[in-house]
Amino acid sequence: FTVGVLTEGFSPHGSNLLKASELLQLYLVNFWATEHGYGGWHISLFRNVLYSTEVFYHILFFACILCFLHNRRPLGCLFLFLTCWAHPFTGLLLMLIVTVWLVIEWFYERGKIRGLLAAVLVIDALFLWYNNVFLRLDHEHRSVMAQIQGYSATLPPSKLLPAYGAILPLALVALTPTILKRLWPKSRFRLLYSWVGTAAFLNFHDLFLPFMRPIQPLHFSHGYLYFPLAVLAILVLQQLYAMRPKRLGLVGMLLLLLHLPANVIWSIRTIATVASECPIFAPSRYAVKILEEIDTIADPQVILVDLPPETLGVVSNLIPLFTKHLVIRGHGFNTPFTEEKRNLAKIMMERPNATLVPQLGMTALLTTDERLPFYSTRLSNSLTRTLWHHKQLGVVLVEVVP
Repeated sequence: FTVGVLTEGFSPHGSNLLKASELLQLYLVNFWATEHGYGGWHISLFRNVLYSTEVFYHILFFACILCFLHNRRPLGCLFLFLTCWAHPFTGLLLMLIVTVWLVIEWFYERGKIRGLLAAVLVIDALFLWYNNVFLRLDHEHRSVMAQIQGYSATLPPSKLLPAYGAILPLALVALTPTILKRLWPKSRFRLLYSWVGTAAFLNFHDLFLPFMRPIQPLHFSHGYLYFPLAVLAILVLQQLYAMRPKRLGLVGMLLLLLHLPANVIWSIRTIATVASECPIFAPSRYAVKILEEIDTIADPQVILVDLPPETLGVVSNLIPLFTKHLVIRGHGFNTPFTEEKRNLAKIMMERPNATLVPQLGMTALLTTDERLPFYSTRLSNSLTRTLWHHKQLGVVLVEVVP
């Protein structure tokens, strides 16, 4: 956009170049495409706070960091334990950040952190035992873990700059001897460097460990690398501004500001679909209405969800969370034996057959008014009664028997 303004204003051949407005539109289109290019994993923390299901462990993560920064060690250990309990990816990341930081601190304040390091190592051991020994005794959990490991969400190096923008090169300046010499002597900055190094390693372990199969590197993203990089970038700007010439700091600030609209643009396009009842990200109003109303049905159901693609995933994933009901196939990673269930559900939705009802274990079908006649003609003896119907939304829940 900036280049467009300059070329349009100063080039004698400006009429042959893209105008500023056209470049802006091109930027918006490519930004949106790039965001979806890495699967909506949301590199920036700013975008992640819109997801209510993830805000919980974001809060625990940052509460732990803040407690250690302010020397509230018992509380820091508590929040570390809770984060490990709340989310395996975030728990592993935080566990490693704190452990790496304390190992570094051992060389500076050995006598002061002995008890803290011991407590953290106990939490580390519990986390590793629970996730790698205890849970693996369950065959459904082994299925879930195999599915998680089978999906490799990576960020190609070519998309690093589109993803992190000016934050990345500015933060890398913090690794230069001049800046490092100023920041490293303080414990809180050593924690920050430990955070960046650990998060970068996990975010790109497909590059650092090419000999092993990646385990969803981007699942360690969600703003956990972007945030400390942004803090480092600001610290670098402060150092540059204090040096001569001051224009270096001003140029850096300009580069930083030019990256901020990406977050604003994404939010404007997203918030339009947010349910008004929720101050942070929730399902769309359409999905919220469905979840609220089917929860009023007294008898718990096992539901096959057949809704339009833009709503299907959200409703399927959140029915077990917000209602008393279960679904045939919910979240792709967290549904045991998801591939088998997905194939059976696909056959049922394409070629409904009463023999599939007991195989799926379904007791109800959630679909649209448009799709219901398709099922009625093929499952006439299995569809018994309407459990819920919303004419305005055009969605119906019908009981299914073998």
